[in-house]
Amino acid sequence: MFTLVIIIFFVTVIELPALVMLGIWFGEQALFGVFDLTNPTGSGGGVAYFAHIGGFAFGLLTIRFLATKRKAVPPPHPVY
Repeated sequence: MFTLVIIIFFVTVIELPALVMLGIWFGEQALFGVFDLTNPTGSGGGVAYFAHIGGFAFGLLTIRFLATKRKAVPPPHPVY
């Protein structure tokens, strides 16, 4: 997965594994949710961040329970 990194005037493209990006996204959602819930004005929408985390977790569990492992089918023998 290619990622565009912008740090002020420095712009580059780097390649990161998808699991690293998912971990960054998950952590970002968790931190934003926590900081938004601790907002003293009470106008935050921290629930939306936790809804994204819940949807992500539900998707992982659904894949785990519904995915089936397929047996590798050997290729047929060539007929000459």
